[in-house]
Amino acid sequence: MPRINKVTPEDKPAIYSAFEACFPNYTPITDSMRQFLEESVKWEISYKAEQDEKIVGFYLLGERKISATIAAENAVAHEDLAKYETMHGVEGIALGVIPALRKTGLTAQLKQKVKTIPGLQYIYGMQYKSLSNLNYWLRSRRLVAESYTTEAVYITLEDINSI
Repeated sequence: MPRINKVTPEDKPAIYSAFEACFPNYTPITDSMRQFLEESVKWEISYKAEQDEKIVGFYLLGERKISATIAAENAVAHEDLAKYETMHGVEGIALGVIPALRKTGLTAQLKQKVKTIPGLQYIYGMQYKSLSNLNYWLRSRRLVAESYTTEAVYITLEDINSI
């Protein structure tokens, strides 16, 4: 079974290769996608799954506040999210497991590992409506906002600790 550890700066090339394996529609990884990841991901809090010295999965995280995401996406909140401004949360930017290891529980393990970040109170993420994966995320999160722009997104949130 793969080991889950924090990402190190040296892991970036292997993470990008795993990203391409997980998301073939982004292959080859473009300069704009690489720039987005470099600007958005907080590498030292992100996780990787390794097997046989190869990265086979990852959960890339960021520290952008949910209010900033909602504003940047011109999204409409479905509930009052003001209390999250003072809480410790992370943005789930990209969660991926190579095709050969999907449906093995590794994705759930990566999601669970994030919840061990000390003091973490919530995790949220954006799902592009075009991916049609909202129901997957609603198994553990709730829909808190959505946009209606050209690249429309859902924003989902999971409370980690009791509020």
